[in-house]
Amino acid sequence: SEFAVNNFKEANLAYETLLRDYPNSAKASMAALKMGDIAANMNNLGKAEAIFNQVLTQYAGSEAANLAKQRLENLR
Repeated sequence: SEFAVNNFKEANLAYETLLRDYPNSAKASMAALKMGDIAANMNNLGKAEAIFNQVLTQYAGSEAANLAKQRLENLR
């Protein structure tokens, strides 16, 4: 629905802002993961895969990286 799309866009913008303004925040890895989730929910699977791969490399060893690995397996 249009409501869901708008909520996804607003959430994505908030996550982008957090990553831009606070790249070293403890919440950055989960914000990046959520951006991948949003892309997947919007059926933009290529973008979701790219984001999840970025989370895996940029935040290696984190909880977000472990979740990103699971998300990638679910995309395939």
